[in-house]
Amino acid sequence: MEPSALPDSAHDWEDVMGSDKRGMTVWVVRGAVMLALAGIGAYLLLQPPPPPPGPHVILISLDTVRADHLGCYGHPFIKTPNIDALAGESVRFSDVTTVAPTTLAAHTSIMTGTHPHTHGVPRNGFVLHEANVMLAEIMQDADLTTGAVLGSFALDRRFRFDQGFSSFDQHFDALAGRDPVEQNERRADKVTDASISFLEEYHSARVFLFVHYFDAHAPFAPPPDYASMYPAGQELADGALASISATVNLHQEAVIGTALGQKHTFAEGLTPQLVSGATGTPVEIDARMQALYCGEISYLDAQLGRLLDHLKRIGVYDRSIIILTADHGETMWEHGDFWNHGLWVYDTSIRVPLIVRLPGGEHAGTVVEQPWSTIDIFPSVLELAELPPSPDTEGRSFAKTLAGEDTGVTPAALFSEATQPTGRIESNQRWRNALKPKCVRWGRWKYIRAAYLGIEELYDLQTDPEERVNLLAVADPSPDVRARADELGERLKQWESQANPYSSHFDPSQQQETIQRLRDLGYAGAGDQR
Repeated sequence: MEPSALPDSAHDWEDVMGSDKRGMTVWVVRGAVMLALAGIGAYLLLQPPPPPPGPHVILISLDTVRADHLGCYGHPFIKTPNIDALAGESVRFSDVTTVAPTTLAAHTSIMTGTHPHTHGVPRNGFVLHEANVMLAEIMQDADLTTGAVLGSFALDRRFRFDQGFSSFDQHFDALAGRDPVEQNERRADKVTDASISFLEEYHSARVFLFVHYFDAHAPFAPPPDYASMYPAGQELADGALASISATVNLHQEAVIGTALGQKHTFAEGLTPQLVSGATGTPVEIDARMQALYCGEISYLDAQLGRLLDHLKRIGVYDRSIIILTADHGETMWEHGDFWNHGLWVYDTSIRVPLIVRLPGGEHAGTVVEQPWSTIDIFPSVLELAELPPSPDTEGRSFAKTLAGEDTGVTPAALFSEATQPTGRIESNQRWRNALKPKCVRWGRWKYIRAAYLGIEELYDLQTDPEERVNLLAVADPSPDVRARADELGERLKQWESQANPYSSHFDPSQQQETIQRLRDLGYAGAGDQR
């Protein structure tokens, strides 16, 4: 009888078992083994496959957080212990420029590695064309589980920012008013809670997680303990948009003798007098507003600490590439775009933090002083995550810089463009931002051109990091200064000529929905807004 054949008669059983029935033991054991193996096989079939090899990727964005308003970047009094500790275990970039000082355009550039005049999103409220290749799509194709947790409506899925995310958490609970600059959002504690929930649900997978904290964006209204953390903030009831607008009016009156108003400048832009006449001197209300802004940042730092602690607790922290950055900053009193981001391209609104923690804390404590751009995050993440490069990116990978291996690389010119004003200045139908302020950064030099005002500016950031002295506005600019401006102006012109945006359109549904919500609440006269 073949070993695999079963006996089919009493005689056969007796032949197998023998008179002392020892064969029974053989068949019982053999049957038990077969059943056990079948059970193990069924168990294995029910188990999820192991995550693909390679590190997790955690990308954290701190909306509206200026680089110089973090402790690790040298702020004299702000409390950001968790971000500072992360920086101590990471590579910190000291000189990073965002390509656009507004939430949706800036984040789309981070996620595509392209400038706004390529991906087609000029500012908030526009719909991202599906032809763009998003970082989340590439991660998803590489079998990572992709998730996003949003702090603001500005990145809502109706704008197609959700491309490539299998989980897209956008449960906003703080509902803003009808003004176009206001946005629905949620606080950092709930953003962290949702991020932890995602990590718990997909604990056995390799993940790409995008976490968006919006607290530092106006209005400035931190929880009570953080509102009183910095003494000046105790003297201001709140940093509501009405209070911010009153502060803007105060500054405008001091410079040009009248208050144009924040809505007017948002739609129509600045004047040459506002651009050149701002002294950079704060008044009492500025210190109070800044204290609330700092309170928001300290609060989100505490909630970010909770997220980092959870990553450590579940064993993900040391197996992850963790990138912390911001989409843009915020001008306060320093320049004529008072308490705004979007109207101009001064470093107050386009200089952002960038902190990269590699698995195991490799190269911890390194500081990169070479200038980089936020569009460089996209190709860098791909290389660090051991994924093929994308042919569509306009950024450069800084992966080798992290290890100090590219010291001979020639620095690149960095570009940024304003996203406001939004009215008649957007008459260029090929690219709405064509007439808005733009800048090119080359080493220590920064050239700005605002076509709609006919203004040129040139700054030496090495000797004038606060951009106080426009070298082109002095009585008699030297030939060297003029030559430098001409050279950078030509670079900017060539970059502008490359504008070839994907088509996009404005989606007004947020305004329509919030207007209806006000009507439902009994606010008569809630009319349509721009």
